[in-house]
Amino acid sequence: IAEPNETVQLNIGSASAVGTIVDTDTPPEGRDLTLGTQEDTSITLALTHFKMNDAEQGIDQAPSSVRIDTLPAAGLLTLNGAAVSAGQVVSAADIAAGLLVYTPGHDGNGVAYAAFTFSVGDAGGLFDLAPNTLTIDVTPVNDAPVHQLPATQSMAEDSTLVFSSANGNALRVSDV
Repeated sequence: IAEPNETVQLNIGSASAVGTIVDTDTPPEGRDLTLGTQEDTSITLALTHFKMNDAEQGIDQAPSSVRIDTLPAAGLLTLNGAAVSAGQVVSAADIAAGLLVYTPGHDGNGVAYAAFTFSVGDAGGLFDLAPNTLTIDVTPVNDAPVHQLPATQSMAEDSTLVFSSANGNALRVSDV
């Protein structure tokens, strides 16, 4: 059996020819994807987020690995709790185990809030020729109000102390 790139002689009946065995393994092709989450809520990435087309394996296949080509500018991408680095390869087993997680920054939100690029890898060890983009939309949530006035206030007897806020509402405390 000939190996890829090996020159071979073929004899068929009285005809003969010389040829080279060509490796037909082609790189897979991944897809761009947009995911959404709510403010302050992490996304556990799954293999279904990284579907690929591969000439040898077929359409809508799960990759054998994913290479993180660039990191998100906002938030944090982690693998088993540790920050992922650009160029790091993550195995399909780690993704399937729920170890690849994106966490937006505290109170961060917006359409296309964050994005990173990745390349899918096939069983033959080949990666996408052009990186794909995973974009993350983060929906804002109404945060509970935060008390920002000093914890204690002083006032003269038989007077009123007024706490005012920027929106015009006021809290009045009276010594009666």
